[in-house]
Amino acid sequence: MLLLLLLSLKGFLFSSFISNRPNGDKETRNYKNGVLQGPATLKVKNGKCEFTYKDGKKVGPTVYTWNDGAREEASYDEKGVKNGPGKMTKPDGSVEEFKYVDGIRQGPASITFPRGDKISFTYVDDYMEGESVYLLTDGSKEISNYTKGKKEGPAKEIRSTGEVEERRYKDGQLDGPATMKWESGDKMEFSYEKGKRVGKATYTW
Repeated sequence: MLLLLLLSLKGFLFSSFISNRPNGDKETRNYKNGVLQGPATLKVKNGKCEFTYKDGKKVGPTVYTWNDGAREEASYDEKGVKNGPGKMTKPDGSVEEFKYVDGIRQGPASITFPRGDKISFTYVDDYMEGESVYLLTDGSKEISNYTKGKKEGPAKEIRSTGEVEERRYKDGQLDGPATMKWESGDKMEFSYEKGKRVGKATYTW
């Protein structure tokens, strides 16, 4: 159902539409001479999106706001495609910074958590891929790898106190043999299964 308000000014036709979609979404937008122009708002079940039309295409800054408090800031180029820097603020206060390339997240990105911890990684076709570094405020860090958005394969945790843990991820969870080494040369061997330590551990002095 469309609600159409028409105004005629100096021979130009202006119209403001409220479009109610079958799924419940509602978009408020404006036309000038039959072409989408100016600010618009799309309200959906879990939030809203505010953006601007120019000559029928979305252009410039856009802000997505979700009901849970999450917020994304991005920009549309002259072709109506997301390009350039993006920023996502999540309900827990963490902030993710990334880049859109032709509507898809690509390249270096980072997430900074409220207490100051930070993870640096890379997007490939909207997925976290390759090496990531998770740096804690106390100087500890974990170096791991992502495949299609999940941690996979070997990883290393280097603690600020000097211990080094070598371990593996499978389908995003710690899984398989692991080794903890101390600066003194002591070593402990143990195992993870589905994110939890299991079985026996062997400590060598």
